Amino acid sequence: MSTYIESFDLVNDSTFGKRLQMAMWIGAAAILANAQSPAGAKTFARNQLKGPAETDLARRLAIRCAASGVEKASTDAEIQAVVNTMIAELIA
Repeated sequence: MSTYIESFDLVNDSTFGKRLQMAMWIGAAAILANAQSPAGAKTFARNQLKGPAETDLARRLAIRCAASGVEKASTDAEIQAVVNTMIAELIA
């Protein structure tokens, strides 16, 4: 588990932020590809695909990843799993 300082640095790391943004876009695309996705979920997904995540959401994603033990060296799949969980919570 990372220290608070390491987690803070991760939340503010631009390269990690780009990885989170890509994970959000992948999650949004999966929602749109699923015919069973509710209308609200599809609206959320379309908004995410319009551009970069809003600053607050991006920060919340980074904090969630850091709190979940995701680190700079984590795999894309590990990051995607945390982001997908947060997307599910946001569209519930």
